[in-house]
Amino acid sequence: MVKLVLLAVSMAYVLVAAACSDGDEGDAIDDVREITVAATEFAFEPAKINAFPGESVRVTLRNDGETQHSFTIRNPEAEADAASGDVAMIEFTTADTDASFFCIYHPEQMKGTINVGNPAPTETGSGTSGGGGGYGY
Repeated sequence: MVKLVLLAVSMAYVLVAAACSDGDEGDAIDDVREITVAATEFAFEPAKINAFPGESVRVTLRNDGETQHSFTIRNPEAEADAASGDVAMIEFTTADTDASFFCIYHPEQMKGTINVGNPAPTETGSGTSGGGGGYGY
């Protein structure tokens, strides 16, 4: 009888634990904001990224252009570099203040901003940098 009660309590514990779970088995990967940034001549899309201070961010740079492009940040130091048609990824933790990103090969034409502390999701299709000298922000 005692074994049966222990078995029933154990089963109830497992069921409660499973019900309280969000279904994710893992780890820090689930806590990373993932953003795809497309690079073309000569623009980033999106040119504005929103994140929280201290947030882990993974940027996938997709080079849709005809030339080499990078996604470069100075604070924190991070860079992804991709040839035409290639994809590159970087992961970084945001600082406490806004940061700029740019293409190391086209720094005057291709610029963007990481808005730190802005809870709004990053939107795509909201404009790009470049394109005739404008910076898109």
